Amino acid sequence: YDAVPWWAYGLAFEVRARQGAVLLTALETCAVGRDSHGSVPCTVHICEGPLEARLAQRSAWVEAGRGELVQRQPSRVEFKHSVLVRQLAPRCIYIATDIGVGCGVAFGAPMPAGVSTENADVEVLAGHFATRFDDFSEGAFYPFNGRLEYTMPP
Repeated sequence: YDAVPWWAYGLAFEVRARQGAVLLTALETCAVGRDSHGSVPCTVHICEGPLEARLAQRSAWVEAGRGELVQRQPSRVEFKHSVLVRQLAPRCIYIATDIGVGCGVAFGAPMPAGVSTENADVEVLAGHFATRFDDFSEGAFYPFNGRLEYTMPP
């Protein structure tokens, strides 16, 4: 987290289950800001469907959790309820800082559209940063900088 140069008010990205369903329980990322050494309150929103179809549909997003993102330190945000991600039914995650001026959620450098990281269970697609809930970046894609916690349903 020490070297992440990119940050904005928020970041939205898509998560897909690869071989079966997964239950998302939390995420970890950090805040980055100008001369900031404290923490930033954040809210995590979730919706079902592909990211490109959901960016303009603010009413599709529901709050999944709240927490604090610490400046360049691993910061865990637990979800109020586990979020089911099934094969062929992607979920989108939007991490929004509650301040948005001079600091924000960290993310990676621009990259081509598509999978930014994956393992045997899930893949995470690069997404779009936001300057507010209804103003997402266009063109370039940015990878989530952190990790997702999940379990496998019985």
